[in-house]
Formats: sequence, structure tokens, C-alpha cells
Amino acid sequence: MNLFSSQIHIALPYLSILVLMYFALTVNVIRNRWKHRVGLGSGQNPLMEQVIRIHGNFGEYVPFLSLILIVLEFNKATPVFLHTYWILLILSRVAHAWGLWGSRSVSRGRTLGMTLTGVVMLGSSVMLLVQFFK
Repeated sequence: MNLFSSQIHIALPYLSILVLMYFALTVNVIRNRWKHRVGLGSGQNPLMEQVIRIHGNFGEYVPFLSLILIVLEFNKATPVFLHTYWILLILSRVAHAWGLWGSRSVSRGRTLGMTLTGVVMLGSSVMLLVQFFK
């Protein structure tokens, strides 16, 4: 365990924060399923659609981007790069959840969240290519 954690010590606290965020989103879906008596899908309830999509969007992007950032850390990306991109990933998910929670249509929070997600996706992918061809 010490060997592994010493190789990805930057990722560990950020991964913990992201898992806690995902847990909170999961609890929110469960709570709303009980409240609105919806066992599967959204039950055509607009609020259920929102909480399901907030949870789902998080689950669609965070694992993949986390994997890329962990690989970058194993490949010795600079600490400044890694901290910046982990923070951007967390901020992107907070902004997206906040934006979708507040409005079912396009909102500043959703736009900011997906823009930051795109920055993390593109920037980390380019850095992987730079590391590969170095």
C-alpha cells in the first residue's frame, strides 16, 4: 500500500473527494426515488430526470478522466499540472450539478461544468501524447 500511495500521492485526496461527491449524488437519487415512489427510470418526473442526469453525467466523465490523471501521475506529470487538473475536474462537476439542479435548460453552471470538463479532457489527453512522444 505504501508503494502504491507514494506513486500516486497527488491523486488520492482528489479521488476521495470525487467518491464522496458521487456518494452524495447517489444518496440524492435514492432519496428522490423513495420520495416520488419511482423504482426504475424517471417515472416521467422532471425532478427525477434531473437528479438521475446529474448522477449519470458524473459517472460518465469522472472515472475516465480520473484514470487519465492517474496515468499522468504515474508518468511523472508535474505536480502543478496534476493539482490544477484535479481541481478543474472537481469544479467542473460541482458547476455541472449546480447548473442542472437549478435549471432543466441550458444554464451557466452546466455550460461552465462541461467547458471545464472539456478542458480537462483535452488538456490531459494532449499531455498523455506529449509524455508518449517525449
